[in-house]
Amino acid sequence: MPSSAVPPRTLRELLHQEARLAPERALRLLGDLATALAPLHARGAAHGALTPEHVLLDAAGRATPAPPSRDGDAAAPQPWPTYLAPEQIDGRPADARSDVYALGLLGWEMLAGRQPWEGESLFGVVVKQREQDLPRLSTLRPGLPRALVQAIEGALHKHPGDRWQRADELRLALEAAAAPPAAGAETPT
Repeated sequence: MPSSAVPPRTLRELLHQEARLAPERALRLLGDLATALAPLHARGAAHGALTPEHVLLDAAGRATPAPPSRDGDAAAPQPWPTYLAPEQIDGRPADARSDVYALGLLGWEMLAGRQPWEGESLFGVVVKQREQDLPRLSTLRPGLPRALVQAIEGALHKHPGDRWQRADELRLALEAAAAPPAAGAETPT
């Protein structure tokens, strides 16, 4: 990026500039978000509206979620069906597992280089969110570190009980993915 260019302020702006992120960068941004959400989840609360537009990037490139919505706060982020967890589509309130699902979608998008269910109608997004899995990252982008793909896929299970339960669990999986492989260990798939 030229030195005179203004750095992106949201993840969406970054993805417009770069489309597919390097695995290390995606891992760092997801780790930032999981770390930021962990205290919220520890209190039994959820953000409920994580989208690339609602992920803020600071001058150092660190990611933080925009503040969660408050009742009656029209300026706060509102969820968009593409990034809602299946249980939210069914009308259940967001919880930590819903945020984890949204983090998985953000990670998928950062690495796949396209939005989940791109070009689908609103109805199509809703149906696919509830019933279909996204294409596997290892198919869309061979060579990604297996542990990173597994961390993201662990966030994308349709049933909330099958995915990471809180952001700190996802953060631990991301930290393991960032760790250098042990001598003689298998390399990326």
